[in-house]
Amino acid sequence: MKGAITIAEAAATLIADPRPILCLDTCDFLDVVRGFEEDGNNHSAMVHRLVDPLISSANNIQPVITYLVRHEWEQNVDAVGKRASAHLRETDRRIARVLNSCGHVEIQAAEPPANFASLPLVQALVELAERLMDRAMVLERDDPCVERALVRVMERRRPSHQGAIKDSIHLEHYLEFSRRLDQARFSEPRLFVSGNKADFWEGPPRIHRELGGELHAVGLQFLGKLDAALGQLGI
Repeated sequence: MKGAITIAEAAATLIADPRPILCLDTCDFLDVVRGFEEDGNNHSAMVHRLVDPLISSANNIQPVITYLVRHEWEQNVDAVGKRASAHLRETDRRIARVLNSCGHVEIQAAEPPANFASLPLVQALVELAERLMDRAMVLERDDPCVERALVRVMERRRPSHQGAIKDSIHLEHYLEFSRRLDQARFSEPRLFVSGNKADFWEGPPRIHRELGGELHAVGLQFLGKLDAALGQLGI
C-alpha cells in the first residue's frame, strides 16, 4: 500500500494534476467482502468497475482515504471475512435442504450448485478491496483535524452524536483536504462516499442536514452509495 502523505502534499499534488476525487470510508471497503450477504448490494461490482485498469486510466479518478481507513480495515477484515464464510456455509446448507425436500416429493430439481463454501470467494473479495486501497492517496494523521474530531465527540455533533470518534476523524480530514482545494479554485468533482447510514445519512442516501452545510461550504459532495458516485463520474 502507498505511504501516507500530508493533507497539504495531497492538495498540492492534485492542484498540479487535477482530476476527480473520490473520498472513501472504511465501510466502502468492508462492504466489498460482506456485500453478498445483503439483497441488492452490488458493492463488489462497483469496486471492480473502479479498479479496472482501462476504465480507471481513461477516467483518471483519484481515490482518497485517511490513515484511519487503512487501520480500521486491518482491524476488521478478518472478522468480516469469517462472517462472510459462515454465510456461504449456511447458504450451502439451505440449498441442500431444499434439494433434499424436492427428492422426497419427486420434484425434478436443477443440478446441484457448486459448493460455495469451497470457493476462494472471500479471499478474492478481500483482494479486490485491497486493490482499490492500493490505488488510493492516503492522508496521514493531521493533529488539528483530530482535535476538531474530539470537539465533535464532546459536543455530540454528527457523526459523533453517539460518542464514537472514528467517523469524525475521517470527516475532518476530508473537510480540510477539500477546503484547501476549494481555496485553490479546484474545479474537479470532490465526492465523499459512505454507506454509514446511522451517522451520515438522513432518510434516503443523502447527507444529514446537520452536516450538509459543512460539506457544501468546502465544495465536498456526499453520496451514500458507490454506484451513485460512479454514475456521476461517468464510470
